[in-house]
Amino acid sequence: MNPSRSSSLPRWLAQRGSRLPSPTTFLLSSPFSTRISLSSKRSSSFNSYFRCFYSHMAGTSPTYPAPSSQQRTFPPGLLWHRCYNHLWIAHRKFSLTAKQSEESQAREFLAMLKYEPRVVEGIISTVKSSGSNLMETIRSLAGRWEVGEDGGLVSLAKAVEVEMATKDGKKHVKFFVKVPHASFEFECEGLEGMTLREIAQHGEGKGAELLGEYIECACSGVMACSTCHVIVDPAWIEKVGYPEVAEQDMLDLAYEPCDTSRLGCQVALRDELQGMVISIPEATHNLMDHIPFPDK
Repeated sequence: MNPSRSSSLPRWLAQRGSRLPSPTTFLLSSPFSTRISLSSKRSSSFNSYFRCFYSHMAGTSPTYPAPSSQQRTFPPGLLWHRCYNHLWIAHRKFSLTAKQSEESQAREFLAMLKYEPRVVEGIISTVKSSGSNLMETIRSLAGRWEVGEDGGLVSLAKAVEVEMATKDGKKHVKFFVKVPHASFEFECEGLEGMTLREIAQHGEGKGAELLGEYIECACSGVMACSTCHVIVDPAWIEKVGYPEVAEQDMLDLAYEPCDTSRLGCQVALRDELQGMVISIPEATHNLMDHIPFPDK
């Protein structure tokens, strides 16, 4: 780039250079002032290069303060190179800090939604790899989270959890589901640590899809309903375990509970449950249907 030395604009800049705000002052007065921080040494160097830049544009002899009291005169090519380098450093620092700030916002938002740190990092990594705007995409996926209306974030988080479980070497656990009132049974499987509810809603394969048709899960797994009621085969109840008091209180509201009844959201797969057998009740009591939610 070779600016015209006869141009009035460069001369105007040189004449008023002392009155113009320094580049650092300009950056620090921007809306991003909290996202950029230059050391006093770099700030002084940064401003010095810009004074030389103004002088060069005006056609005067540019100087740059040397470490000693002497002044050094820089060739125009070197001056442009140094000015460009400092501008690039500032721009790079500016961009990186903005990206880091966006990731911090995403982490805080996901932590507020009670996602574990490893899952948070997995969600952020997945969204970033898609090339989409990070916070904008995550907020869109979260949907109307305040009222429990998800836009896809829960499914993404579950996919991340499954991927992490696979990497951690967790085993696949197979179990059998009987549907007596339909004279039907099928095989299902999930990873260790997954609950029957999670398999029904986020599992993979035909078995998980069928399980999702028979288990309703109206309360999103917070043990506030009995729609995920299942009956564990008596031969397996000792290994599965009996319900605790809070779960038993909700089972008392289920459709025809029995001694081996459990809530699917409270039964997590373990390696010793390979081959477990459960049955689906003929009906459910969905008390959530009677809550007077306002019409949309």
